[in-house]
Amino acid sequence: AEEFQSGCVSDRGAVPEWFFAACVDASAGVPPRVWRAALAGLLDDDHADRLGEIRCPALVVGGREDSVFGPDEQAALAR
Repeated sequence: AEEFQSGCVSDRGAVPEWFFAACVDASAGVPPRVWRAALAGLLDDDHADRLGEIRCPALVVGGREDSVFGPDEQAALAR
């Protein structure tokens, strides 16, 4: 569970230890088959081809202290 949670952030050192420990504890209680199914569902559900249908402005907020999305992912989201 700790390895999985470490892979979910771009900068492990930027995440407070108490929060990271709580995430590890929470994910340790979920069977691996559930994680696999949830992630497979997220990957299978791609609506990228419909993004052009969005007709309202969207604000993408990020920064160098973002521990989930690194600079490259933030730039891709903003496009």
